[in-house]
Amino acid sequence: MKKLLTILTGLSIIVTPATQIVSCKITSDNTFKSFKDIEKFWGTKTHNTIVFNKDTIEADINTEIKQIIANNFINQEYVNKIFGIGDDKNDKTNIEFQFYKTNTGFPIGKDNESEKIQLANEEEITDPEPIIDYLNKSFNESKHKTIPVYFKYKEIKEDGTETEFNKKYLELKFTNIPEMTDGVYKDEGENGIFGNIENTIKIEKYFFNDLSNLIDKTQSKEVNLDFLEKNKTATIKFIKGILKAIKEASENQFDLSNSLEWIDVKNPHNEEKNYEWKVLSPEAKLYKDLITPKEEAINPNFNGFIELINKFKSSTEWKTTNKDYNWLGLEDKTFVLTE
Repeated sequence: MKKLLTILTGLSIIVTPATQIVSCKITSDNTFKSFKDIEKFWGTKTHNTIVFNKDTIEADINTEIKQIIANNFINQEYVNKIFGIGDDKNDKTNIEFQFYKTNTGFPIGKDNESEKIQLANEEEITDPEPIIDYLNKSFNESKHKTIPVYFKYKEIKEDGTETEFNKKYLELKFTNIPEMTDGVYKDEGENGIFGNIENTIKIEKYFFNDLSNLIDKTQSKEVNLDFLEKNKTATIKFIKGILKAIKEASENQFDLSNSLEWIDVKNPHNEEKNYEWKVLSPEAKLYKDLITPKEEAINPNFNGFIELINKFKSSTEWKTTNKDYNWLGLEDKTFVLTE
């Protein structure tokens, strides 16, 4: 008995409080295996917005939905081949979409609630309004806005047979707020989506300081493509300051939309190209466009950006013109650096 007590005395019991127990949540395998996975993993990523403008056609919308679908999966190259997107661009029509105003099955094109069609038995909408017509009516004014649209999909197989539409209404968002493009700000003025943009655009010096210091450390003091590639973080910070200044100088202040693009995500440990769908902020999109190898000598965005930097380094302002540097669509605007 004495021996048993000695053994028990030597044992120490460690009790872990319940609050310290961390449960490990197993992440679902977001590998695309069949069309049923589209519904299952829709919304895995937060990006579900399509930019709509007067030049958008239904084929563009279908392509962008496919891109958003691919972005939700890990085997994106495979999904690209399935839908003919990314590097595999083609006219594949192996999926069909139907669009709705609500997530309760009110089809686009039915303006009277009493005409609502229930699709409990997967009835086909016989005369839906084209999504393009609906969006044109929704965005028929210069006011910027974002609206929800819901959709269902069905697979069209290689032999021509079709599956039934999926059960769940999946949410999309459409916006007329533009994403970063070459002439993004050309739509300004009283009737433009941006409204009037002030003639003087004031950029806070804070956003330029890091880039300026890096220029000072270079032997040549020259800003070129190689410099921008080596100093990505500081360059994007400066671009962010530029876009912030333009926003604050505009009448209808809003941020540009993000972009979903198939891009090379560089891996410093691997020289092989690694492409994937990636959501880019407006500043990251402009940076990508500036450094993408193309004819930099005649690229007004690239040349204008370099000239803007050089002017700020020499403590002078920079002015766009309607001939040489209507930078990003801006004409006769003066950029200045402020404290």
